[in-house]
Amino acid sequence: MVSSTFASEQIVGQQVRPTKVAIIHGSSLPDSSFSHDEIHDTLTSLFSPLSIRVFSTLELGENGMSDLRLSRTYDVIGLVGEPADFSALKTGMTGIPSLSDQTDNSDNDVPILLSFNTRTHFRDSKKYLDFSDAVIFCEAEGNNWPQEVFRIMCRLFESLVVPSMLNIDLADVKRIAKRIGLAFNLSDDNHEKIIEMLPKDCYVARSAILHFSCTDDVRLREIYSISNSIALKKGLTDSDLQLSSHSEARKNIRNVNIKLGIRIIGKPHEAEKETRENSIESDVDGLGAFQDEKRISMTAILFGI
Repeated sequence: MVSSTFASEQIVGQQVRPTKVAIIHGSSLPDSSFSHDEIHDTLTSLFSPLSIRVFSTLELGENGMSDLRLSRTYDVIGLVGEPADFSALKTGMTGIPSLSDQTDNSDNDVPILLSFNTRTHFRDSKKYLDFSDAVIFCEAEGNNWPQEVFRIMCRLFESLVVPSMLNIDLADVKRIAKRIGLAFNLSDDNHEKIIEMLPKDCYVARSAILHFSCTDDVRLREIYSISNSIALKKGLTDSDLQLSSHSEARKNIRNVNIKLGIRIIGKPHEAEKETRENSIESDVDGLGAFQDEKRISMTAILFGI
């Protein structure tokens, strides 16, 4: 089971923003051996410190899933599981416009439905889009793919509900998170190394949501350099890393419709690192804690590819 170190040590006690998020998980996860109870316990331990409620499709039933969305209690609902687990949402969406159907005058209370899976299940895009506003395929491999998918879910939802240096707004998600998204996480002590690792998808994306978790010695210029490389659709060799001004960087980033979330974290002490390593080694599920150890960790979700 995933340790809650990431969430509990860094988020408990902080004021939560008014955005309300919930997660619904299926009875199983594709290509994973996790049982229903293991999935539920893992998600609950991760998201409870964020004041995010976790539901199971078995707990809600078909009517409960439809009622949850129709009640409009939540602003965003994250879905993780097999497409068949959420078929009731499709039949329960009559009269509720999807994000792609909304205009500036549309009802702002319509909840956003975001599905999450691994990129290896890209073939199921249409099935997920039958009931969700967007499906986000994450770079993750092997039977333990939930580790990376849960990391990406945490980063996105964290920026929506926890006050940080810079937050992603609900309106940003409504404008950007439509249809198919591709997500990944990159971490390094050097921002130039992260730029070198950027996948080619970054240079064709029309919009993106970027969440940065940084130690307190990271300069804003480093974050802008990474974001600007994506906005200009250029890699390290062609990008101007010595930006002339922050306003210039922000202009480039806005032109490609990139929204940033930035959270400052403290450097872990050696004792904390040892405890975390021991936790990962003793974790029979192979997930362990995913608290950041590098100066810069960027989670990116690309749309319009």
